[in-house]
Amino acid sequence: MSRRVRTLLGVLIFAISIALLIWGLAPLRREIRIQDISPSEMQLPTPVSLHFDTALPLSASLTQPEVAL
Repeated sequence: MSRRVRTLLGVLIFAISIALLIWGLAPLRREIRIQDISPSEMQLPTPVSLHFDTALPLSASLTQPEVAL
């Protein structure tokens, strides 16, 4: 490659990198989103809804599975 082509390629890469740097440092657009929330959605769950039903009895869930040799 001749010296002139390398210089032109270097200046082009430098100009692109400076443009990307300026674009990356630009401040973001300010956005405001308003979402209406009904009072019923702001309530805490009742203690009854926090209990989970277990499909297996407690004694069956505590036993270790047997390993066949």
